[in-house]
Amino acid sequence: MTSSGGATGDNFGRSVAVSGGVVVVGSPGPKFTPSSTYAGAAYVFVQSGTSWSQQVELTASDGAARDNFGISVAVDGSTALVGALNHNGAQGAAYVFVQSGTTWSQQAELTASDGAAGDNFGISVAVDGSTVLVGALNHNGAQGAAYVFVQSGTTWSQQAELTASDGGTGEAQLGTSVAVSGSEAVAGALGTVTPRINGRVRHTCSRRERSQSRFPPR
Repeated sequence: MTSSGGATGDNFGRSVAVSGGVVVVGSPGPKFTPSSTYAGAAYVFVQSGTSWSQQVELTASDGAARDNFGISVAVDGSTALVGALNHNGAQGAAYVFVQSGTTWSQQAELTASDGAAGDNFGISVAVDGSTVLVGALNHNGAQGAAYVFVQSGTTWSQQAELTASDGGTGEAQLGTSVAVSGSEAVAGALGTVTPRINGRVRHTCSRRERSQSRFPPR
């Protein structure tokens, strides 16, 4: 797979996701290039038999140079999610796109309720049905956080901010990676000191473990 309008430095393939016969590929552009005017993009490919063809190029409605839109992608059925960690002074954003036939339209732009410049919200994204999880590894002095959004009709609202019970000091960078399935959310903390699994720790947050996650029950 390659993008129809690809160019050197686009970094097509920096992120990938698949759901059934749909693949989404991120193309966030160069990471450290002050002169770049590329905002980033994500590409949707669909399967027909043994062939895969590009269906659409996704871009942010308010995209700007060096946003790195496409640094992270996720897809579940007819919903795609794309992160742009450097949007708005590196506060970051994540964008929800929904499919109707062969068209994908932006449905929502997600931001953290307590977001600040440099948080890098959107470094990681995940979606499962009507639940979205977005990481912000540099939030609160690089302690990090992950944010839960839930869907009601065409609206997506922040339901919870997840933080680690042992992440109150240092640069844990919770939200470096995220995943969600049903009522379980997982956030990786790249910089945490203990416990370690090859330098990384997994924090599992569920709606049943409110003391750990502040993830309220449905």
